[in-house]
Amino acid sequence: PGTASEPVHQFFAMYTNMMPTWLAITLAVILVVMSQIKINVTNAYSGSLAWTNAYTRLTRRYPGRIFFVFVNVGIALSLMEFNMFSMLNSILGFYSNVAIAWIFTVASDIAINKYVLGISPRYPEYRRGMIFPINPV
Repeated sequence: PGTASEPVHQFFAMYTNMMPTWLAITLAVILVVMSQIKINVTNAYSGSLAWTNAYTRLTRRYPGRIFFVFVNVGIALSLMEFNMFSMLNSILGFYSNVAIAWIFTVASDIAINKYVLGISPRYPEYRRGMIFPINPV
């Protein structure tokens, strides 16, 4: 029961119904390792894009993407070492509240500012010069 949230146990339980135990555990471990490598590489790269973009906008300097790959990986390792997986439920619960608040903020901004008050253009307009270095929203 305590290990039901771990992916290797989920895959192992599913595969044991279809094949011998030694093959089930092998496939479960391979699948989890491959998916974790893919997830972590994608997160490290996309996180470095976000860090680079924010840092460059604020400071007008570009230290290089590889620097922020290491920063992002360092943060991820720290979170792993502090056992953030055990706090995942409360973190995701808080995040879902923030996300729904963000969605309603954007929807209200569009509905009120565009259509009711008419203080912003009805059609989205994108020019790099119109973007603020820090998003006030």
